[in-house]
Amino acid sequence: MGINIESLLKKIGNKFHIEELYDSEEYGLDIERARLVSGLEVSGELHHVGDGIIRLRGTYGVKLEIDCSRCLEPETGSRFKDIKGVFVPPEYEAEVDMEGDEYRAEYQENSLSLWDILRQDILLTIPMQPLCRDDCRGLCPVCGQDLNEKDCGHETESIDPRLEALKDIEIEE
Repeated sequence: MGINIESLLKKIGNKFHIEELYDSEEYGLDIERARLVSGLEVSGELHHVGDGIIRLRGTYGVKLEIDCSRCLEPETGSRFKDIKGVFVPPEYEAEVDMEGDEYRAEYQENSLSLWDILRQDILLTIPMQPLCRDDCRGLCPVCGQDLNEKDCGHETESIDPRLEALKDIEIEE
């Protein structure tokens, strides 16, 4: 879904208010452990600041389903965030004065897609090892039982045989 920016580019200082809804069926994150489960709503303003550079200031809200890295159960939560971005013309090579939390993307001809910047921000907010809860016990490595639901009785603590000799060392305090 592209936003027509032809009138915005006609004059430096032009502003354009945006209200966009990205369908979760059409737009995906392309990673296995996280999915959009609702439409992504964006509200904000595009501002032509010169040299064909367009700044985005706005907010977005989305509902994500993220798989726990220990038990693999999906956890659903809403995220509402401010978003800042800079859109530049194709093959723009000059330096752009950017704030630390801005994303950069190119627009094509007279159309830009907010999805390029939104996707970057969403992916960066997903934890490397998401947990459904802080005390998640995960899955039994022997039988695969979810240890949050019930204890299967298997011994799950194992010592690397290369380090087993270290357990006999007594440390004086």
